[in-house]
Amino acid sequence: MWIQAQYSGITDMSYTEKLIDLFKIDTSAPLKRMSKGMKQKMALVAAFMSKPDVLLLDEPTSGLDPVMQDALIELILEQKRRGATVFMSSHIFKELEDTCDRVAFIRNGKLIDTVGRDVYAEDMPKLYRVGFAEESQYNEFISRTKFQIESSNDKYNHLVAAVPMGEINGFIRELSDYDMRYMRYVPYSLEMYYRKFIENGGNI
Repeated sequence: MWIQAQYSGITDMSYTEKLIDLFKIDTSAPLKRMSKGMKQKMALVAAFMSKPDVLLLDEPTSGLDPVMQDALIELILEQKRRGATVFMSSHIFKELEDTCDRVAFIRNGKLIDTVGRDVYAEDMPKLYRVGFAEESQYNEFISRTKFQIESSNDKYNHLVAAVPMGEINGFIRELSDYDMRYMRYVPYSLEMYYRKFIENGGNI
């Protein structure tokens, strides 16, 4: 770690020590005997210690436990606040949602789509999953509702409806005419967007 600091021209080690403490690293342990997770944390300290203007992170949470994953996300957000640009590859949608302003999807080695945070912004229509007690009522609601049905399951008589902001009361009034088994809010996510994109053959 100290050799890396010398190569980077770091003379004040206070920030490096802060990172070491953040990731709970025992710097006295030989690198060869460290676990995969500990080696990952050492690599992260080496990447962040010089406070670079551009960070390239490839699957940065690999090998980290949930607590350390949260610590890394907070660290990435801290770097963004100071003006750094962060490029990150990941298969974990949640960490992309938590950190990225724009996300590019790559499939089979090709760029297939690029989206911003507005695809799951607070002012988007809200999704609600509703289960009906009777098949006849389920079918009737689908045929009569003014709300967009995002998905439906005829086997279990449940569906997901998109409700625009400010129209939840109207949605509940519609449902009041039916016997429901349940209704619950389904947060729209980056993963849902991606699945819908793939299922629709690249069209949203």
